Amino acid sequence: EGGSGPGMPAQEFRLITEDPFWVDQRVFELWLQGHSEERALQKRMHAFTSDEEVENQDHLKKLLADDTHNQFEAFRFLEATLEEPHTFLDTCPMQMSVAYKKLIARTFYNLDPLVSREIVRSLGAVASDTKKRRKVQQEIVKRTGVSENKVERHLENYRRVRQLFDKDKESGVDAEHASVQIAQLLGEELEAEYRRLHFLVTWQFRLEPSKKRKDGQFEERLQYEQVDDVAAILLVAFERAPEKSMDQIDRFCQQCFKNQRHGVYKEFISKLCDSYKSATTPGRGPSKKDARPSCDPKKVIDCIKQMQSVFNAMASPKEFRHFVIRVTSLSEALKVMEQSLPNAISFFQMSAEAMDAALRIEGSSESDSQLFRCLMELVRLAVVVVWQGGWTGYDATTSEQPRRGAGVSQGTSPRTQRQSPTNSKRDPPP
Repeated sequence: EGGSGPGMPAQEFRLITEDPFWVDQRVFELWLQGHSEERALQKRMHAFTSDEEVENQDHLKKLLADDTHNQFEAFRFLEATLEEPHTFLDTCPMQMSVAYKKLIARTFYNLDPLVSREIVRSLGAVASDTKKRRKVQQEIVKRTGVSENKVERHLENYRRVRQLFDKDKESGVDAEHASVQIAQLLGEELEAEYRRLHFLVTWQFRLEPSKKRKDGQFEERLQYEQVDDVAAILLVAFERAPEKSMDQIDRFCQQCFKNQRHGVYKEFISKLCDSYKSATTPGRGPSKKDARPSCDPKKVIDCIKQMQSVFNAMASPKEFRHFVIRVTSLSEALKVMEQSLPNAISFFQMSAEAMDAALRIEGSSESDSQLFRCLMELVRLAVVVVWQGGWTGYDATTSEQPRRGAGVSQGTSPRTQRQSPTNSKRDPPP
């Protein structure tokens, strides 16, 4: 007997089990998708048979029906212990190897990017009010086309893992403690996905602009994988002490950007525009093909303003939630000015050199120059993720998963920079 939660009535399971217990991974997937036993049996029969008459088909159907029923009972039995991920390896009632237990748990806790995006967009998805969560759940089903059973499990799984993260934080235990528990069961990559999702939800990141652009169109939405990669980049800089980091960035912005009459800002703009004039002058550089076409200084200044907006987002807890949108706007401004990603990347290098020169002229400290270079590198990584994704968009009306976003540089995912030595490519679902 087993209950599905505290205070819930016990359930009886009539189960024929083996030692070790064998789980049919295909049947497990059908159960996770919310199929009934009858529907799962139909799909299994279709896989075993064709349009031609099969000898002993009735006998085969009875065997598959019995096996499907027994597997479904086993999954319902396992579900109660899977709801406690940090203890599942010790409390799993079935005789299975540790590796097989992990495979089952990782399949059960696997994240769907469509649903993850909607969790970030819909704060009610993690509300304590059950009715409100139920309403948001139904809205997510409509927007994504993902089955209600799968959406519900996704939300509940995130809630369980989130409680472990929060409990770990509130108890004052080492911040790595919860990660070790979850990573042991789910693996480092899936645990890291949950941590990035939790980071995006905790800071209430906005993923789409509320205002239209000047041309009357809304900016294209980023794929969730791109947003996920940006979260990985931000965690490098902000996971340990975000408020302290924001204070340093705010002080720098106040000095160098907020007052546009300040000497540093004026020198910075002057040096950067000079660099662009040099880069667009025919005959300059290693070869003629390296020279840019003539660049309008207004476009350079527009990119600087967009970059300043990104910095301002990193300088304030209230503005931090707008970071993804502002990086997208900066990428669009760079696309207007530059025709290729290498040229866009060189914008950051020239900006760093121009700021170094401006700070030296004004007698500022070396720490300001180092901070600016760190900020430029962080923003550059985020822009590359957005740029290489190509703004192919996210269609909320279909359950088709968007294609994987490109890496940061030379095919490397930003996850590897935080999660080394984890493979940069996301593992396929077990």
